[in-house]
Amino acid sequence: MRRRSFIFSLLLSTLTTVCLAQGYAVGDRVIFDYHQVPTEGEIIRQEGNQYLIKWKGEWGDNQSYYEAAKILRKAGQPAPAAPNPAPAPNPAPQANHDAGALGAGQKVLLNYHGDWVEAEILRQEGGQYLVKHQTPFGPAQAYYGPEKIKPHGPADPGAVPVAARPNPQPGNDMPRPINPGGGGGLMNEAELKNYLDTNLGGNPWGPNRARVLDELRRQIMSRGVNWHYSTDSPLYQDTVAKYGLLSDITRPLDDNFGSNPVRNALFGSWRTEVNGPTTYSADGANVYRHGPIHSSTGSLTIDPGGSYHWTTTNGQVVKGT
Repeated sequence: MRRRSFIFSLLLSTLTTVCLAQGYAVGDRVIFDYHQVPTEGEIIRQEGNQYLIKWKGEWGDNQSYYEAAKILRKAGQPAPAAPNPAPAPNPAPQANHDAGALGAGQKVLLNYHGDWVEAEILRQEGGQYLVKHQTPFGPAQAYYGPEKIKPHGPADPGAVPVAARPNPQPGNDMPRPINPGGGGGLMNEAELKNYLDTNLGGNPWGPNRARVLDELRRQIMSRGVNWHYSTDSPLYQDTVAKYGLLSDITRPLDDNFGSNPVRNALFGSWRTEVNGPTTYSADGANVYRHGPIHSSTGSLTIDPGGSYHWTTTNGQVVKGT
């Protein structure tokens, strides 16, 4: 019995040591596996074995739940040493630079979705570099391997600043149209799904991703959609989650149900009123409910020329443009 108790205590001690060694807490800056890319973020909540992590992406702040297995280490800790790869039999003449020559603060060229863009190294962790650069949607930073980076020197062809890139020209890398027939009208769910399957089906994170999503967002905003987007719909799991769509697509889906309004729809007279909410009052043991109040404040007329006049209930007229 004493031997069994000793083994149980040893097992409990080992498990406790492992948990403490791998444990993370709210507020920790960590490196986590974001679609196989080591990314830095901050733990803002813990629920069981799930951690809610907040990080900066290409289109602003993101947050999502990740299991502990997806957290690689705390930020600032060295990454595990990568095994030495076998030497290439015929190294190319333009072989990559010596990774050891790159350091914090150095200006480099980053292979960002197939384009070499200007960037800056913030720090190195093991064989990975935390790199800051500009995207069409603002600044971004993420970890990249040395094969994605090269020095930015006078002998290099030079980077194309993201903000200064010309509009893409038609070619093999252009996304295929949402409606091959060139028709318009409200976009339906099948069109959106087929478009993403056609353009990103082989690789949701391929080099053409930015252009494909830019075109999708433009089409959603110009055409409108004929369904109410919801996280409960089959589209969410089948398409939104599959292709990692973020708020730059889901917000336009939310905001553009139905045909776009036209200016003429605003012209004419409109009734104006003040709405008060339901209220409650107590008198001893009795509670009284007072229904919402709707009080008319007159009518507002908008003219096509840009002027308006508002006639209030007491006969006062307010004019403006």
